[in-house]
Amino acid sequence: MRFLSVILLIVLPNINSFAQHIQERIFLTENGLENVREKLDAGYRAFVFDAEAVTEDDILTFQSFLEKQTSPEVLVFLINGQYTRFSKRISEHSISRFITEQTEMLSQPAKESRLLVLEQSVSAFDSNHRTNKAVYKNDSLYIDGGCRLLNFVEVKQRETKAVAQGVLKAMLLERGKMPNFIRTESPSLWKQGIDSISGLSFNHANVWFEGHPLNGVKWKELPGLESCGHIMTTSAKLSPKKRGYWFSPDIFSFSSSAPKTVKVFKAYQYDIKEALRYYLPFHEKNKSNTVYPYDNGTYTDVEFIDDPTRGEVAYFNGETSYIDFRDAHNTDFNEITVSAWVKPDKISGSLSLIGKGEAFSAKIFNGKLQFTTPGIKDHYSKETLIKAGEWAHITYVYSQDRKVYFYVNGKLAGETTASALEQTEHSILIGTNLWGQYYKGGLSEFCVWNRALSDDEVMHVYKLGVISPSSDRTALYYATGGGILIIILLFLYSYTRRKNIKKHGEERAGTEKIVTASSEKNRKGSIQLLEEFKLTDKEGNDITFRLSPKRKELLVLLILYTLKEGGISSRKMGHILWPGFSSESVKNNRSTHIKEIRNLLQEKLDVYIVYSNKVWYLEVGKAVDIDIYEIDKGISVFSGIKREIPEKEKLLEWARLVSRGPLLPQTELEWMDNFKSDYGNAVLDVLVPCMERPHVFSDEEMLQLIRAILTIDPLFERAVRSKVNILMKAGKHTLARKTTDHYKRLYENFYGEVCEPDFLAPVE
Repeated sequence: MRFLSVILLIVLPNINSFAQHIQERIFLTENGLENVREKLDAGYRAFVFDAEAVTEDDILTFQSFLEKQTSPEVLVFLINGQYTRFSKRISEHSISRFITEQTEMLSQPAKESRLLVLEQSVSAFDSNHRTNKAVYKNDSLYIDGGCRLLNFVEVKQRETKAVAQGVLKAMLLERGKMPNFIRTESPSLWKQGIDSISGLSFNHANVWFEGHPLNGVKWKELPGLESCGHIMTTSAKLSPKKRGYWFSPDIFSFSSSAPKTVKVFKAYQYDIKEALRYYLPFHEKNKSNTVYPYDNGTYTDVEFIDDPTRGEVAYFNGETSYIDFRDAHNTDFNEITVSAWVKPDKISGSLSLIGKGEAFSAKIFNGKLQFTTPGIKDHYSKETLIKAGEWAHITYVYSQDRKVYFYVNGKLAGETTASALEQTEHSILIGTNLWGQYYKGGLSEFCVWNRALSDDEVMHVYKLGVISPSSDRTALYYATGGGILIIILLFLYSYTRRKNIKKHGEERAGTEKIVTASSEKNRKGSIQLLEEFKLTDKEGNDITFRLSPKRKELLVLLILYTLKEGGISSRKMGHILWPGFSSESVKNNRSTHIKEIRNLLQEKLDVYIVYSNKVWYLEVGKAVDIDIYEIDKGISVFSGIKREIPEKEKLLEWARLVSRGPLLPQTELEWMDNFKSDYGNAVLDVLVPCMERPHVFSDEEMLQLIRAILTIDPLFERAVRSKVNILMKAGKHTLARKTTDHYKRLYENFYGEVCEPDFLAPVE
């Protein structure tokens, strides 16, 4: 259809503003100008036509329609051809008073009828910029990438109400986008569906990777939706996910108290060794798990032979050969990837490469790849993929959305829906499983990740391995025997550094153990807990994505308990972070997570995790700022020490720090509730009495204090009342009005009832 080939450029200067606002609107669209009056009455609001084809009668018809509307309407002209000539003509016409230059009106109810005039342009609004072409046929939606903001939809099947509902549902629930322009011959079929959507309140989000929209993103809260670029949803919480990527932040909760904005998630690719739990090169002189050398497993009847193709490999005899990793119960496998080079002597029957109790087992079954999940549910590749006596690289990927992917020699060979994995404390067995299904043949380069690798990562491992061929011997040396010397030297350096820090640092009052450690004058690194959790290194780079959710929680735990109690015991830490785990499991989890956090903090920030006198705590140097520490340093909010109110200037500076944002508003953890409550109460205890001292603070200073109070409690009526009075006294009536509107909106969202307090009357 000609409609779908139209490429748009708004005649107004702010193209980005237009695209952001128009995406929530739906325009039933007509191609041509025949029977314009009847088309308007039928519900069409966008018209595609050639500039030369429009007559004076057509323009007067549109003008008459806009003039007669009792409620605001928006019309859209999509112009082909001589736009400049048409623009001059229409600007001199009486209809020009309806042409809008305020594209913001598209994001809120229009106060008066408006006309938007758009033109075709190959240079600025082409298919590489803002428009997706979508076709709905055979009750399915087909869209060309879907990474752009606006969407043209054409229905290529008989239109019915069910089809109209299907289009709207598919666009919103499968793509997270609105069908902005719908070419239809039956506008009445769409009215009910469009009206039902128009009353919804949408949240907006986007995912970017290296400056471009990331394709193929799924969402934990939105099953069935796979997006590229901008999405719209009614969900109040969003968690993006895609195999092979980290996201920062990894979760976001939209607050009714915050202004509506597009939340941007940043995507980062994993390092191939990220979340690698086992790497077994299978060399006789190096049997160890090179990822965690302490977890080497127990070998039973495993031989090492020279293979003409792959050199030294492990050989399993199919009867008694296996490896037992007893510490595997310390690892949660919500996702898993298993890859290995295999050369089976036979392919008949079930040959288990790896198994973990009843949680899962990855096998070869009659030449097919098989993955077994709880309840003995077997999931197969469709075709016979493995041959006896031939080397093949195979990979099993189980993702959190309950899908199993099978790969052979780096290429996807099949996928299927699977049942959920269950965690178990049983060991990992390589070469067999709990049913005694022994593998017979050669194995090499055996790897296990507790995350789901992407297609590209699987291909990388197939072609280059976990350690690239150019450096495998050297890297393997440092990862095992040679690495021991490096570890010893690093330990001695770290120990000496911490000792010097303690010697030259200044210990804070009470039980706090925050030690000054750096002589650098410029504080470049930071840890942010106000408004959101964020780590910034000394060069100003955002490194939050380097921490998994559990490690973020552990770091926040150390920060807050160091402030409040001077540290936290191992037992209390385990009870909070790993409830129900065995003591050995807690110990290993704690050791692994603290090791990774320690490496990051010492490499990128002037922060050190210390264990002394049976408690864990942080030592923080001068080369890093932690916002909550700065607040507690000004006036204690956690330690319980009697609060001494500083002089006015320092108090105002303290209030400005508080105004940066609430404490971790997007993080909801039961153990953290008391910290948030203590913090909020302490701030209000300090600042609320200041509102009774107008003789001490000027109006501008009082507004600074109120801003901090409302950061903690946006519905604190006394503070809102005072703010409104100050603004009214200063003649800032617009700001006073916005303050009251914001308060009313928050109140109604929180309590579910209309609010009309008496202090709003002067503003009204």
